[in-house]
Amino acid sequence: MTKDSWKYQREMQSRPELILDHANIVSFIMGIPHQRDSALMALLYLTGGRVSEVVKVIARRDIVFTVRSNREVMLVRMPNRKNKRTLNKTQPVPIDQERVLAGLIQSFISTFDDDVPIFDITPSRAWQITRKYGYNPHMMRHLRLTHLVIMYDFNEQLLIRFAGWTDGRPAKHYMELKWSDLLDKMRLVG
Repeated sequence: MTKDSWKYQREMQSRPELILDHANIVSFIMGIPHQRDSALMALLYLTGGRVSEVVKVIARRDIVFTVRSNREVMLVRMPNRKNKRTLNKTQPVPIDQERVLAGLIQSFISTFDDDVPIFDITPSRAWQITRKYGYNPHMMRHLRLTHLVIMYDFNEQLLIRFAGWTDGRPAKHYMELKWSDLLDKMRLVG
């Protein structure tokens, strides 16, 4: 885990108000006044992407709205910067669960040519933009991976595939579970 990863993990642990639930993260992103900034935050969150996997590399042609397995889905093709065996990954975003944020991205990219990067900014500029709103790309990744566990019951193998890791060791550093998340899972079945 990098120095920045540890720094933001400690920051989230010391400031639990940063760990928004899904509804609050949607409201937060929709409340960002600048369309580019809100689309950037939405794409970072929905894909769980590293800033180097989103800025300067994703073009309109890399985001496809389609139907798969009888579900509307937004497929985002992006590089996988930390896994030398899998250089690219495709992140599925279920429209039925993420309609608001996916719609925000769809609206933003509608004016772009197919081969032009939709965020033609430097990674450091992306960090400045996201920090202006109180978060950063790494925190968005933490939140998304946490929400995948809480909302979608992702297991370790699914997290490895989604996050683009080579193994499950990083998973324990990305989970930002609150006591209420644990309580929600403690239901009797039957």
